Amino acid sequence: MERYRERMDERKELLKKEIVKKLSFSKQIDDQQVYAVLDEVITEAGRREYISLEDKQTLRKELFNSLRRFDILQELLDDDEITEIMINGPEHIFIEKKGCLYPWNRKFESKERLEDIIQQIVSKANRSVNEAHPIVDARLEDGSRIHVVLPPVAVNGPILTIRKFPSKPISMEDLIRYQSITGEAAEFLRKLVISRYNIFISGGTGSGKMHPQMSTQYRDTKVGF
Repeated sequence: MERYRERMDERKELLKKEIVKKLSFSKQIDDQQVYAVLDEVITEAGRREYISLEDKQTLRKELFNSLRRFDILQELLDDDEITEIMINGPEHIFIEKKGCLYPWNRKFESKERLEDIIQQIVSKANRSVNEAHPIVDARLEDGSRIHVVLPPVAVNGPILTIRKFPSKPISMEDLIRYQSITGEAAEFLRKLVISRYNIFISGGTGSGKMHPQMSTQYRDTKVGF
């Protein structure tokens, strides 16, 4: 599996160089034009050597992500089951999934590529980060929180943490079903919200403190952490 991944990464980098040569970045290019060039280059590569249909589809997706989105991170950002992404240098990536931490078997091609992706992410939050200001915290449009640390503060390479939020916030009914709260306690909280009491929420990292703010159940209620 590891050798297969290495081979795919090598092939992707070679094809990417061909694609960049064919694309004219001096003018506005839409996604369909990029896909057209991708298909052309991948088809040509398939004539030179055998590439399975599955591998062609994987290359198409990964090359597009590399050129137009957040490269290898896009796969993680699109996975709703992943709640946190932790990157410590270009070769050490960890993910939190269903409350458990796992190392990821992918890596960035270089420190410079990771820095490029970080700049893309930070710019979408209208923030900047550089050696003079190497630490930044920001929030993306979907509510995800990002934390960036660059050298010289980060000694082992750029550090990026992305705390994602579920597309569907956990409801009170979910908490009762998970036996995280009793029906009586849920009713008590409901009355507090209706009465517009201030509510203080505490808990460890990743325990879900921000989820109530993402839910319409808590709208117009002041929530402290």
